[in-house]
Amino acid sequence: MSRLARPLAFALAVVIVGFLAFELWIVIPQMRPEALGVDFHQYLEHTQRWLDGGSLYLERQLRGPYEIQAGDSLYPPPILYLTVPFVLAVPQLIWWAIPLTVIAVVVVRCRPAPWTWPLLAAMIATPRSIEIVMYGNPVIWCTAALAAGTLLGWPAVFVILKPSLAPLAIWGIRRRSWWIAVAVAIVAALPFGAMWLEWIQVIRDSSGSLLYSIPDLFFVLLPVVAWLGRRRTSTSIS
Repeated sequence: MSRLARPLAFALAVVIVGFLAFELWIVIPQMRPEALGVDFHQYLEHTQRWLDGGSLYLERQLRGPYEIQAGDSLYPPPILYLTVPFVLAVPQLIWWAIPLTVIAVVVVRCRPAPWTWPLLAAMIATPRSIEIVMYGNPVIWCTAALAAGTLLGWPAVFVILKPSLAPLAIWGIRRRSWWIAVAVAIVAALPFGAMWLEWIQVIRDSSGSLLYSIPDLFFVLLPVVAWLGRRRTSTSIS
């Protein structure tokens, strides 16, 4: 790499991060207070409804074809393993703290090459990435699973929490621990029984498609870009 490449990459990354900071400075004051964590809180409402004996999914989602709207419950039943603890006792800040810390630690551990810096900064600065974090969308947990998977393999299995991102879950498929994690995921899915039929109906009747999660990839692939640009000696974990 030339002598100018590193400072130029750093300068470009700084410019993009500066743009992100400016964007947030403009957007945050205009946000309604209830918008912060809106996705997270909606899933807590779905979870509370289920705990009270109702369905994880809205009634209109179970009546036939429908257009996806804000507040719809689209995740498969195992999302409850994540959300039930937050309904019962776990401080809500943990919802963000754990996955974002995992993602940050993995990116730093990879020590990505300078060519990745502007790309990583741009991926963070996309409107959808900002929404994912600010709204507390469960995608942050899928991204953390993929991030840990780039180092350990088996955590990537749990990207399947969002089935539209399922192809990314095969990261680490060559490791025996990955197959053990698959077995654990299957066993964990069994107790939900008939709820799977509801979820299949909800997905089948929705207006979504296989392209539904493409905007999420700018955020989800952050650890993958860091891994691709990694220093080879910095990420070896047996």
